[in-house]
Amino acid sequence: MAKNKPTTQFADASAAEAEEARKAALANRSYVMDDSDWDNEGAIEFGGQSDILLLEVGEVGGPFAYIGHQAMSTQLGETTVHLASDKDGNTLRMPISSSFVRSADQAGLQRGDTFIVKRYADVEKKAGKGKGQNMQIYALKVTAKNTVGQP
Repeated sequence: MAKNKPTTQFADASAAEAEEARKAALANRSYVMDDSDWDNEGAIEFGGQSDILLLEVGEVGGPFAYIGHQAMSTQLGETTVHLASDKDGNTLRMPISSSFVRSADQAGLQRGDTFIVKRYADVEKKAGKGKGQNMQIYALKVTAKNTVGQP
């Protein structure tokens, strides 16, 4: 057992040195802001956590300000998830239902556009991936186009 003691002491010394090096590196950062600076900044947040838009059949949600979109992998393959913020600045992931994705594409949503969403009754998928499953049906209306920075 005595053979393990020097190894443990070396590991303890290395861990302590690594921790001291980490603390020194942290102390030298000039770019760290106060957490309240993040909360007080009124800009649109990209990334981070977001809730998923939940609407019952017949409900209308919004108004939303369009943020953008990103690719997403699902069990049924690749799709697009659109992101928007609500009137309180909370970021929401819009439905990945093909009806919503098509509606967003048809509307030509651009960053800053304002829109509302309505959920219609589900319909059974007749063909393709997910055949026989209920599909959520969504439509959207663009209520204002962002013309800032547009030609």
